[in-house]
Amino acid sequence: MKLYRLMFWASRQLPPDAHRYVQSLVRAPMPAKSIRKSRNAVEETLGGARCVWLDKENAATGVMIYLHGGAYIAGPFWMHWQWLSLVTRRLGIAGVMVDYRLADKAPYPAAVDDALGAIGALREAGVLKEGRWILGGDSAGGGLAAVVCKRLHDADPSTMPAALMLTAPWVDLTVSQPGIPETAKRDPMLSVRNVTQAAGMYAAGRPLTEPDISPLYADPTGFPPTHLNVGTDDILVHEVRLYRDLLAKSGVPCEFMEIPGAIHDAPLFVNSEHAAAIIAAQLDFARRHLA
Repeated sequence: MKLYRLMFWASRQLPPDAHRYVQSLVRAPMPAKSIRKSRNAVEETLGGARCVWLDKENAATGVMIYLHGGAYIAGPFWMHWQWLSLVTRRLGIAGVMVDYRLADKAPYPAAVDDALGAIGALREAGVLKEGRWILGGDSAGGGLAAVVCKRLHDADPSTMPAALMLTAPWVDLTVSQPGIPETAKRDPMLSVRNVTQAAGMYAAGRPLTEPDISPLYADPTGFPPTHLNVGTDDILVHEVRLYRDLLAKSGVPCEFMEIPGAIHDAPLFVNSEHAAAIIAAQLDFARRHLA
């Protein structure tokens, strides 16, 4: 984890445009060769969105639909594939990575439309069965998952996933929580400057407090059971705590893990010091909520 911290500290010192360029170079639209072979990774266009299956043949058992992080301007990256492969393999279910359009070329609502399109196509095909699928996401993808769940609930509650699994979700794109400046001194991954610029690119002039952009300002009443995790060395920890409180106030069953000293997206670095305990809790949560 010390090596990860050094790498991220170096990257976040770059100007925003240079930082985005570096991220574009390490984007991983497909998993590594070892995962492609062992998990039978195949591309498929679902509802107009590019998606990648892992072990599609396991879909009858269950499906994890995953929305990757990357501040809406980048991703997926290698660690997204590692986490999705590990978790779905241990659960014995299929995984679907939705490679939604990014904000540099397609700002809001493109990502929301792509995620809803993929879910709708899978439902129409009879692949997503009630109680047999989970919606997951990290960082921007975690916030996106919350927005998508709200859209599904408002259209037809029976179309919602059995559970939400969110890692350090970016639920407040205003980047205005008062504890951020102090936490930013410890956060090796996220800089206020870079995420603020990314938020502006994604919203494209819309108010950042719109519930469809920042789900911290939405009503999650009726949501399925939700698993949240975040580290204390992550500038998003403050809004994730507020989102936990919002879920509780709205009557949503929520299991919350706050990991002292953990960085942003800690469980995605599957071999890091904090990952094992978080992943174990995520697996236990998923097993209890997949019918």
